[in-house]
Amino acid sequence: MDKTDAWLELIDTHKFSHLFIEELGWDRPVTEKMNFHFGSEKFVLEPVASFKGIQVWTCSSLPNAKIQREIDKNISKISAERLLIFHDDLHQNWRWPMSREASGKGIIRLVNHEHLKGQRTLSLLQRLKFIAISLDNEAPSLVDMLLRLRKAFDADQITKSFYKEFATYQKSLVSSINGLEKAAEKEWYSSLLLNRLMFIYFMQWKGFMDGNQNYLADRLEKIKKIQGPNQFYSFFKDFLLPLFHDGLGAGTKIEVPIEIANLVGKIPYVNGGIFSEHELESKNDLSISDEAFEEVFAFFDKYQWHLDSRRTGNPNEINPDVLGYVFEQFVNNKDQGAYYTKEDITDYMTTNTLVIKLLERIKQECSINLFLPLVQNGERYIWPSLFHGQDQREILPEATNSLQMERKSSNLVGLPGESGWETADRFSYTNDLRERLASGEVEEIADLVNLNVDLELLASDIIDGLDTSEDVVRIWNILSSLKIIDPTCGSGAFLFAALNQLEHLYSILLDVAEMHEKSARNPELTSLLEDVKTHPNRKYFVLKHAAQKNLFGVDLMREATEIARLRLFLKLISAIDKFDDIEPLPDLEFNIKSGNLIIGITRSEKLMDYVSTLDALSFVEDINNQVTHLADLWNNFTLSQNEGHEKAKMAKKMLSNGTGILRKTLDQLFYESVKQNIHKQTFDEWKESASPFHWFVEFPEVFQNNGFDVVIGNPPYIKKSKVD
Repeated sequence: MDKTDAWLELIDTHKFSHLFIEELGWDRPVTEKMNFHFGSEKFVLEPVASFKGIQVWTCSSLPNAKIQREIDKNISKISAERLLIFHDDLHQNWRWPMSREASGKGIIRLVNHEHLKGQRTLSLLQRLKFIAISLDNEAPSLVDMLLRLRKAFDADQITKSFYKEFATYQKSLVSSINGLEKAAEKEWYSSLLLNRLMFIYFMQWKGFMDGNQNYLADRLEKIKKIQGPNQFYSFFKDFLLPLFHDGLGAGTKIEVPIEIANLVGKIPYVNGGIFSEHELESKNDLSISDEAFEEVFAFFDKYQWHLDSRRTGNPNEINPDVLGYVFEQFVNNKDQGAYYTKEDITDYMTTNTLVIKLLERIKQECSINLFLPLVQNGERYIWPSLFHGQDQREILPEATNSLQMERKSSNLVGLPGESGWETADRFSYTNDLRERLASGEVEEIADLVNLNVDLELLASDIIDGLDTSEDVVRIWNILSSLKIIDPTCGSGAFLFAALNQLEHLYSILLDVAEMHEKSARNPELTSLLEDVKTHPNRKYFVLKHAAQKNLFGVDLMREATEIARLRLFLKLISAIDKFDDIEPLPDLEFNIKSGNLIIGITRSEKLMDYVSTLDALSFVEDINNQVTHLADLWNNFTLSQNEGHEKAKMAKKMLSNGTGILRKTLDQLFYESVKQNIHKQTFDEWKESASPFHWFVEFPEVFQNNGFDVVIGNPPYIKKSKVD
């Protein structure tokens, strides 16, 4: 029997002590059981095992997420590093609260691993392999074990390998495209096509494409075998394009020719704009050889594609996180200022903008003391690394500020690479911070950034503590109204970080809403929860809501914006497990756009700078009226996406036409003001090279409501040698 089979049997029979102590090599627990009371309910936490200060606890109940967080909050007071396992007879929820702090590769939020009795939960089993203590090697230190627990498996090797081949096949595909004259258009279309194919690969591995995990390669072979008079079909033209535009993009049943219709099978309608007819397809007669797809599919088939975020250590597994890195490299062009940004940076910068803005709005619109949790339990919001070693200070031969601590080799309580003086300074700073929080001295939101407290945890606890349904609805509306823009979004790294953070905050808010549902007669709360129930699951609802309501992006590279939308779509589709639960993805074409953020007219108030005619005021008023109408069309388009494909298609066409008319007018206006400085470029030449972007027209609904609330992203990077 494989050892993981034995582990699975112990997990299913709730023999957690045996699992950790006998199988994984951990030590016996060093604490007693604890009882917690929430209302009339009692929960008993049993210690299971320990390892150098890391404690494992079990609870033979499976309370809701809010109570689980409350239990974790109480356990954290005596067990800073911990693993909690909540379970009933069938279900288990393994909570890993050690993943909140930055640790090398990024800030990873509280992770839940759900396990159902009898299922082989690979991600959980792989985690256990990672924290097993080998008898053949020296036992890891506490720091080493915490790093094991906190970091996801390193995906650098697979991403580098995949990207190297990906770039090769992308270039090969470019050379196979017929019907496009410009090299840039071939590059663009090859990127779009690979995005679509990779999306389908994720879908087919979930069984959503006619239940066939080898759907695309299988259909290619069958197309090639169709023979007879006038029955030679092109895989691209006769199968892929109808599959994209009609089947996946429009939900239309493909009926002719019958040979193709018989091959399509049961596929979902996903919408999202990714499979809609592209402008390069509508304006050109494109063709691509079957051999080009044979090469691409042979490459893709070397990998296993899955839509969750686990990394099982298998060197041939691809998930959206891996592709995120690949996409960043694919569109990375440092000469144009594009630069890959890792998760630790995107998470940190997003937290310190998005959460701060949320707290500011809550302070303005709700009667809630945001700073009370800091007074009541300030240590909870101080990053655990700041406390590292403070409980072991007695092992030093002298006080922590001893001269002996200056040498790293004698610093027994320091963080990795920390000198003795740095450790002493950290201890002093931490004690001072703890006193400042407990005294109530911190009263300004800006101070929360300066002090580097755990902002997201603070926001989560504030939401968790809401005691009226009115506050729940109010904060839901605040969160839903936040408009977040990355004006140089690239392939969406910052938008992806924002989506993860929004998912976390929205989910906690819905936990609290459900707690109030029965006791509060609040029509808005009831309407919100009823809306949630109309979707396949709550996670999908939250992700779709956040993507539509909160996230916006712009980038000069059209390929990058398409990839950014794809990454968000993959995140959405990952929340769905059954074919029958698939619902159309939101069309994010008007949320994430291509253009040059520094060329164009930002606000309607700036129009007077470009108009010199006598009827300037009348012209500006007319433009403003059109923008107001455009904002109404944008709202109508958003609502129409829940009303069927035909209504959504009509609403999209009206919005596209309205935007196009205004865009052309302002492009011409801007061109007239700069044409004397652009070396005799015609209007069309200038427009193609400049890619002007008029913010108040491209995002009319946002600018009708005072613009964006949160700006995230990177500045354009250039070489030091180019800086005067």
